[in-house]
Amino acid sequence: MSGPFLQKRKTKVLYSFKVHTQSWELNVVQVVTDNARVNKLAAT
Repeated sequence: MSGPFLQKRKTKVLYSFKVHTQSWELNVVQVVTDNARVNKLAAT
């Protein structure tokens, strides 16, 4: 394994984490928002 190969591999891995993180942030915010709405409805 050479330097250029490892750099290319590192770039691919970091990109896949970035896509995963963006998806996670979007979905977690949605779950928290939905949960707050359900709790508010249950309290009334």
